[in-house]
Amino acid sequence: MARTNINPIVPILFSAYFSVSTAYTAGQILKFDTKDFDTTNSYNTTTGQFTAPFTGYYLIQVTGRYTAGSGSGLDIFKNNATYARADEINGSTANAAGGIPIFLNKNDVLDLRSGNSTTWGGLISGQRTSTFSVTRLPTSFVE
Repeated sequence: MARTNINPIVPILFSAYFSVSTAYTAGQILKFDTKDFDTTNSYNTTTGQFTAPFTGYYLIQVTGRYTAGSGSGLDIFKNNATYARADEINGSTANAAGGIPIFLNKNDVLDLRSGNSTTWGGLISGQRTSTFSVTRLPTSFVE
């Protein structure tokens, strides 16, 4: 018997990146200034916040390159409370990447915050070095 999806999804919601290197203080929301796409208009480049358009499971993916400071981390916040640390990195220049699944109710808010005062990288030779994306995951099928 064929499987029928009873919970249709919008598979990819948004992907954004820094177009220029930007300095942030510890705890400050990272505001990715350029969107590759945003299928549900859920990411605000002014506030740096993603608002869930649907209740369900999501996959958060981040990459980061810091170019100054004494180490940093990418902290994931859900509804203004720490949810997880995506990565802890130390040294004068480093790259980081991480991903985590998360359950969100409609209108829950996600953002990324800098673990320490540092400069997060923008484009290097046209390549994205710091990115933030969210994908909605399928949740329900019936036989």
